Amino acid sequence: MPENSNGVPYPENKSNEISWKLGPRDFVLKNLKYIPWVIVCGAISYLLAYLKIRYSTPIYRVQSSMLIKNQGSNNKTDRFDALFMSPSTENLSNEIQILSSRPVLQRVLNDIHLTTRYYNIGKVRTSILYPKTPFRLGLISTGPYGNDFGLHITVINDQQFKIEKQTTIHEFGEILNIKGNRFTLLRDMNVGLNNFSSPVYYIANQSASVVVNDYLSSLKILQSSDQSTILSLSFETENPELGVDFLNALMLVYDSLNIEDKNRIAINSLNFINRNLDTLDFQLNEMEGRVRNFRVSNEMFNADDQSRIYFNSAESGQTNIDAMDVKITVANLLQQYVSDPKKKHELVPIMMGIEEPAQFKNHYRK
Repeated sequence: MPENSNGVPYPENKSNEISWKLGPRDFVLKNLKYIPWVIVCGAISYLLAYLKIRYSTPIYRVQSSMLIKNQGSNNKTDRFDALFMSPSTENLSNEIQILSSRPVLQRVLNDIHLTTRYYNIGKVRTSILYPKTPFRLGLISTGPYGNDFGLHITVINDQQFKIEKQTTIHEFGEILNIKGNRFTLLRDMNVGLNNFSSPVYYIANQSASVVVNDYLSSLKILQSSDQSTILSLSFETENPELGVDFLNALMLVYDSLNIEDKNRIAINSLNFINRNLDTLDFQLNEMEGRVRNFRVSNEMFNADDQSRIYFNSAESGQTNIDAMDVKITVANLLQQYVSDPKKKHELVPIMMGIEEPAQFKNHYRK
């Protein structure tokens, strides 16, 4: 046992054998000096969370699913498609590009009138108004810079309003001229002014080619799974009703474009047939004459069964040769058609009796 300077022994240090237990009271007393900082940090965090919720605009995600049908399905009732349309396996990547292309989205915006947007400017935040607005913009004519313009208005009552910071009072229905743009504001009495947080509004009128950028960035289209032909569409917006109408209009426009493509191809194929019907008719009559001459020259009209079998075999071979002649004629006509500079931008007729025809489709690109 070690001794001190006076020769008195003292016990060895056995701190590793002693366990201390810190109770709640001891913990509070030990960290009492940090409690004000904890309270201050908690208050600041609560304030920041409140400000974020109060002033930020909530964003909603609207989702929908879309089935891409295989246009090459074996539907026996669809005789017209079977005659003029070539069967193909749907390339979902192509369909996604079509759905998210600028021309398609511009058509959607025009169909549901989203080229003119209305905003209510509140003290806290600005929100888009859809589908109900207290007034509507009636554009009469555009100025030298096109129909892209915007203006702030302050509604005074159901009949009157002011533009920007002007002191002049205008009435709803009055024809106005701002920067060469002639328009009128029509009051919708079914929408009360008390439903909005502020009497100040902003109207943005833009062409579809400009507005499409905002909607293109909010649209997402993905394939649901590798084994399905279902596309998952999602759209992020602060107004869920706008998102629902946008996705529904997008799917309707896609369906209408497919129908229009089929109609154009069918009409183009019919026109091609009509233009070349005389040539094909002459060749078919010539083939029929050769078959008739073959029968007469070989005196097969009174032949017995064995000779009839021989004749049928020979006739089948000649028919195949004639069929190939028809295909060659059609191919030559198609070659002349696609080589014609006047038909450079026209759809090419397909499935005209030629096996494995080239696939042509009118794609809408960004």
